[in-house]
Amino acid sequence: MGKRMDMVASFGIFFMLMFGMLLFTGKDVRIISVLAAICALCLSVIIKSIQKKAKVFSFRRRRNSASRRVKALIYKENKEALNEVIAILEKKYPIHSVSMEGGRMYFKEGALEEQLEICIIRKYKASPDDILAFWREARKIRPVRGILFLIPGKMDSDVKLLRYKIDQPKVLIFDSNALKMLYRKHGQPEQIEFKEKRIWPIHFIKSAINRKRALRYLAYALLLTVYYLLSGNLLYLFIGAFLIFICLFSFFSNTNSDKLFS
Repeated sequence: MGKRMDMVASFGIFFMLMFGMLLFTGKDVRIISVLAAICALCLSVIIKSIQKKAKVFSFRRRRNSASRRVKALIYKENKEALNEVIAILEKKYPIHSVSMEGGRMYFKEGALEEQLEICIIRKYKASPDDILAFWREARKIRPVRGILFLIPGKMDSDVKLLRYKIDQPKVLIFDSNALKMLYRKHGQPEQIEFKEKRIWPIHFIKSAINRKRALRYLAYALLLTVYYLLSGNLLYLFIGAFLIFICLFSFFSNTNSDKLFS
């Protein structure tokens, strides 16, 4: 219901704006009302579609960022990878008393006084032997309640079954999908910086003349001609004539004008 109310409100605002703009043309009020209603409906639909695409783009950006960061854990140093992951886990779980000893990371959760350990299997594909080797070594070094294994890469099908086969300490396994979900919900997306490129007017005109865009220029020119017929403003006619001129040049331009690097 709220979305429909927003749609109605945006339609009303756009209708009043377009009606006010077209009122200066001096045309019949009924024609102006119909044109304003059509324009307002088109603008409302366009803005709604843009909002939907913005939400999808934001989700895809976080998903792609999470996937890249999870894969990057395989190639990072063990300490750096552990610090990064524990910072994200602290945002979801009541983790505290984090310590690093001998290249191994320990922590406590909630009201439990017993220590837990975290391990990242930084391999392209993890096997049950990787889990068992770390598990046996952990028992010898320090008694812990459980070990959380994080697997950012692929893994054998038998790996998840280990948590039901071994005990003391207990084993919990997060695969790459679980890690991606954690990064997507609780991790900050990567900040991608784009270098500003100075665009010269001549280069811009050359890039605009393209056979693929010729029909688009022709459509814009026809639309501006309709505006000229409605308003009588010669500016629309001049701009439309210029677009037709560009359209003719575009039809005879080089089809292979696209470049790999600009």
